[in-house]
Amino acid sequence: MDYTGKQIEVTHSVDGELIEEYVCGNFTITKGNDGEHYSLEGCDFEKDGKLQLAPVQ
Repeated sequence: MDYTGKQIEVTHSVDGELIEEYVCGNFTITKGNDGEHYSLEGCDFEKDGKLQLAPVQ
């Protein structure tokens, strides 16, 4: 992930080969019983534009 100051650019690659890339507009952090939950929002790949990331404890 790379934050450009206006958007978050995300790329996935395996063994140096690009698998996918997309752009998201924002992220949110919510606290739960199992730690903090990070979500990317306003992404250009999902129908609802959200991507839930793994919780961080």
